[in-house]
Amino acid sequence: DDFLKLSYGQTTIAFADPLSTLVPDRFFHPDEVATYLQGVGDIPPDCLVYNDHLPDLEMRNVFAVQQLEQNWFSTHFPDAKICHINTGLIRAFAQINALRSGVNVYLNVHDRSVQVFLFQQSKLIFSNDFQFTTAEDFIYFVLLVFEQHQLKPESVPVQLAGHIIEDSAVYQLLYRYIRHLEIVP
Repeated sequence: DDFLKLSYGQTTIAFADPLSTLVPDRFFHPDEVATYLQGVGDIPPDCLVYNDHLPDLEMRNVFAVQQLEQNWFSTHFPDAKICHINTGLIRAFAQINALRSGVNVYLNVHDRSVQVFLFQQSKLIFSNDFQFTTAEDFIYFVLLVFEQHQLKPESVPVQLAGHIIEDSAVYQLLYRYIRHLEIVP
């Protein structure tokens, strides 16, 4: 609670709600933001819908935030910028990927979910969140993305971020199937 009383020059609050989707700029209409989430899942009536612009990728990340959560944060941080965690991840991975060639896969592990991002050159080709229970579930989703995009696990590099350590069951299984793993600092 002492941290809430400190003064901050700038505050950004990143929500990790699974209700999010990417919309290309050419199809985006501000009046339609809630409709973009209809295919993702049920939007509770107490949700607010926001969008983050990703101009370098020519798309928007549309996401929902529970009003109760948003009210709590706006009470404590009234000038905070609201965004979705995937927006920050996409921006960071795009910067890393700008220094790389070919196809690269980025995984962000958080609790029992993994966000998978596939970049080819400077373009985001694929993005999805998967919920997993076991290490086997985790590797299934990762290899499914590789199969759907006709990628070879022995040649496509995978960068890892989030809550993953080398002696975890998830990492060990991933290492068994993916030849080039790197933990992003």
